[in-house]
Amino acid sequence: MPGLVEAHDHPLMEAIVLSDRMVDIRPVTIRGADDVVDAIRREVANRGPDGGYLNGWDPLLQNGLPEPTLNWLNSVAPDSPLVIVHNSGHKAYFNSAAGARAGLTRDTADPKGARYGRDADGELDGTAEETGAVFSLLAGAIDPSGSRRCCAPSSRGSTAAG
Repeated sequence: MPGLVEAHDHPLMEAIVLSDRMVDIRPVTIRGADDVVDAIRREVANRGPDGGYLNGWDPLLQNGLPEPTLNWLNSVAPDSPLVIVHNSGHKAYFNSAAGARAGLTRDTADPKGARYGRDADGELDGTAEETGAVFSLLAGAIDPSGSRRCCAPSSRGSTAAG
C-alpha cells in the first residue's frame, strides 16, 4: 500500500490479544499490583478448565507484582492453564498446565528467533521470550486442536476491571 510503512507489526499476536479470550491487565487498565493479582485469580476461577489468558503484566508500572515464577503460576492455577503476557508483548509467563496443553516439553525446540526459558536441569521454567514463542504458546494453549479458530479478533478485548 503506497505510503504505509509498518516496521514492527505483530498481526497474529494482535489477533489473539484482541480476542475474547484475553483479559486486559495493562497498567492503563489496572494500576495496582494487588488488583492485577485479584484479576488473575478471578479469571482463573471464571474460566476453570478453559484456562486464564491475560495481557499487560508490567512490574515497572505496577509496583509490587509478585515474581511470576513457575511455582507462583502453578499455585494460582494448579489445575488449569494460565498464561500472562508481558505488557511489551515480547515475553509471557505460563504455568505447567498451559505448557502441557500447548504440547511443550523439555524437548520442544525453540521457535526461530525466540526461546522457552529453562532451569538448570533443562526443564521449562514457565517463560517464553519473543513473539514466536509467545504466539506458539498462546495459540497452542488456547486452542490445542491447532485450528486457531479461537483467535479471530473481536471488536474489543475483555477487561478484568469490568
